[in-house]
Amino acid sequence: MSSRIYPFIKEIWFTIKDKPYYAIGFENRSGGWELRNPYYKGALLNKDISIIHIGTAVQNAGNQELHPERVLPLHPDGRLDNKVVVLEGFLDALSFLELKGSYQGDLLVLNSTSLLKKAIDILKGYTEINLFLDNDKAGKKSNNTILNVYPHAKDFSHIYSDYKDLNQYLMKKRQRQALPKPKTEGIAQQKNDSAEKRAPCKDVKNKATKGLRRRM
Repeated sequence: MSSRIYPFIKEIWFTIKDKPYYAIGFENRSGGWELRNPYYKGALLNKDISIIHIGTAVQNAGNQELHPERVLPLHPDGRLDNKVVVLEGFLDALSFLELKGSYQGDLLVLNSTSLLKKAIDILKGYTEINLFLDNDKAGKKSNNTILNVYPHAKDFSHIYSDYKDLNQYLMKKRQRQALPKPKTEGIAQQKNDSAEKRAPCKDVKNKATKGLRRRM
């Protein structure tokens, strides 16, 4: 992940059975944290959804903000943002920002499908709803529930239909990009170079042959 996502996460230290651990933390509206590290997936304090507002001025400054204290993020002039992207987990939200760096609007992260009802209540404040939920059973169910309540919502899960979620799609994409390029171009170039080197030798040989006289 690039530095683009740094404003949204923090390093959180916590203890489990008196043993210290640390993880990436993603804050929700109630001051709680979603925690992730290679060996742990959990939450700290209150469980809630997260809402991120990415406006033009904020984005240009490279300093996006979390708004856990507001039911809906407000623009400086008091308007509600009318566009939102709905995702299930915060890693999906970070992946979305990596894939769509120029996005302006709100991100609503469920943090758990059990919080779907709360999210549906909040979504009524938006005129444009874009769904990037998981492709598993729970994700599809949440997706259909939102579409039933808000028929104008758009489902974009087909973009990563071969993967569980948007984060997995990004990871596989990065892996493919990291693979070494095919050597066919290099081999073809070597053949061309060899052919060019042989050509002058052939001309010299032909000239030498023409200059020889056949003995009787």
